[in-house]
Amino acid sequence: MSVLASSATLLGLSLAWWHPASTPLPSRADIWPIDRIAIGRWSPAADSTSTVLQDALIVAGPLLLLATSRGDMSRGLKLALIEIEALIASAAAVRFVKVAVYRPRPEVFLGITGGTSTRQSFYSGHTTIAFTAVVATAYLYLETFPEDRAMRWAFVACGAVAAGVGVLRVVAGKHYPTDVLAGAAAGALIGWAVPALHRARRMHLSVGPGGLALQGRF
Repeated sequence: MSVLASSATLLGLSLAWWHPASTPLPSRADIWPIDRIAIGRWSPAADSTSTVLQDALIVAGPLLLLATSRGDMSRGLKLALIEIEALIASAAAVRFVKVAVYRPRPEVFLGITGGTSTRQSFYSGHTTIAFTAVVATAYLYLETFPEDRAMRWAFVACGAVAAGVGVLRVVAGKHYPTDVLAGAAAGALIGWAVPALHRARRMHLSVGPGGLALQGRF
């Protein structure tokens, strides 16, 4: 099954999942000690900033791969599309896990309990997407241009930005530390695995009069 088909399946399952409305809320004693640091926190500014940084990483990755195609637009487009596929897979996975686990966010301790989004704490989607974007971009770029060592420091800086997104999610009161750690791990894994899968399968994207064609050997 392809990555996109798997992503569509996960999204479909998440939409079909149902939880009873009477699911009880946790008490402070139910929260792991490492996660209690998030209880009582609330910062709309941190929430907004984390979203801006996440979106910046989402946009910057494919644009960087396109801009550094070095005259080979077909190659740059192929790399950008692979990263977009990784981002779609990451978003589908986090959506499915959020609905399946149904963990209340830290904000419920402040009395914010309306809607299903308050029960989608595990794991952090912002952190997941941010790390997927950074790792996928780094993998695709450095595999294509291994001689460009200077860019490695740029990717380290972007990794620090992704980590900052996770910290801001805790400060905003939207996630527990374990949500963020799980999101970082899942995002990094998907950001590596999807490009690696394409490399293993020797996928090739061609651009011709008929449009785009994605071919590969399995």
